[in-house]
Amino acid sequence: NMPKVNVQIYRIYENNILSFMRAGDRYGYYYEEVSDEGDDEEYDYSSSYHDYRYYDFYNYGDVIFEKDYNVSSLPKQGNVRLLSLNPSDIGYGDKFKGLYLVTVKDNDRQWLQETKIVSLSDIGLIARQGDDEVYVFANSILTTEALSGVKVNFISTNNQAVATATTDKDGVATLKNAKATLGKFNLGMVTCSLGDDFNFMILGDSYVSTSRFEVGGKYMNDAHLDCFIYGDRDIYRP
Repeated sequence: NMPKVNVQIYRIYENNILSFMRAGDRYGYYYEEVSDEGDDEEYDYSSSYHDYRYYDFYNYGDVIFEKDYNVSSLPKQGNVRLLSLNPSDIGYGDKFKGLYLVTVKDNDRQWLQETKIVSLSDIGLIARQGDDEVYVFANSILTTEALSGVKVNFISTNNQAVATATTDKDGVATLKNAKATLGKFNLGMVTCSLGDDFNFMILGDSYVSTSRFEVGGKYMNDAHLDCFIYGDRDIYRP
């Protein structure tokens, strides 16, 4: 219900992503002063309080796009209006990579706003960490095909680039001897790039719970023997 909106896009640079995501959003507030005229000389002033949530990007990135739009001029689909942005408008091919914040707000009533974090990429990531190896799988989100030649950076929880690997023909990058390579560092994030394409994954936010699944694997005995039990009818599988 806003006739005019301001759209801003910020880029959070690659080396600031970890710190930015940890900082999270913040609360802002705004007092809207309302005047009620009593008699000719007296006015009763009351304040209307509004709070809103926003991201503090100033120490992490820059504004790369800003424009005002008349909402009525945007194409309509159902009950919503659609705003299409070109990757070239937000510097997708720039040297410095990162994630994007898209903020839509009312210029006059700043508490009327919404911000979304956007990663613009075709590189889908899966990571698995074992006792002494870390595997990163890169696949096209559009086609699901394995992506070879993707440069993968392994970033520690204190934001240090500790290792780099490149995906093979199967789209897999492997960090071998992880304990020795990481040393005192703990792995916190992986970033990847392929040409102009960039994506990232914060490992602590991406765990898949396995409590509902049988992932223990096969337990071997000292005799290395397997025993199968069959039912007394032939409708059972071993």
